[in-house]
Amino acid sequence: IAKRVHDTVLIGGGYHFTSYAKATFTVDIESNAIVQRQFTTHSNENADADSNIESIVASWSGETEAILSVPLAYTDRVIERYSDELKQANVGSWLQADPSADIAITNAGGIRIDLPRGVIDVGTVVALMPFDNTIIATELSGATVRSVLDSGNRPVIGGLTRRGNRWVLNSSGEALADNQTYRV
Repeated sequence: IAKRVHDTVLIGGGYHFTSYAKATFTVDIESNAIVQRQFTTHSNENADADSNIESIVASWSGETEAILSVPLAYTDRVIERYSDELKQANVGSWLQADPSADIAITNAGGIRIDLPRGVIDVGTVVALMPFDNTIIATELSGATVRSVLDSGNRPVIGGLTRRGNRWVLNSSGEALADNQTYRV
């Protein structure tokens, strides 16, 4: 895709870099206005490699490989991406990082791969959760937490366990109270 729709430019490359889109703008410096726009798409298949780009990629690959290969842990088995065990390890780590929090909530779509058997390095963690996520702590009433859990799209919950038709805090064994405030 490479086109203008009203005042918006839509640009998208191909799957696995099989093509790319390019936008070129000519700006009149005096009036600070765009005077010409050109949008094109280009096939990347069977193209010759650009030695300058290859050099840049090789340089960064070497630097990032050193960082990504730092070992962090080891597991003697595969832990599947959709398993409750991996989901709970994720939200459980957030509760450990913030001991003042009662509950941790995220969506199930953030985990992208199975945790492989063997050494777990920084690269594995980046592949597991390849997003620049930000953890936000807030105070919510029990009623709001319950609403999120009941209406959320595949929520992954830490610090709470469902027992029958009620939610129970893991830390105290007490039922989630609608009028109480919780750190989430």
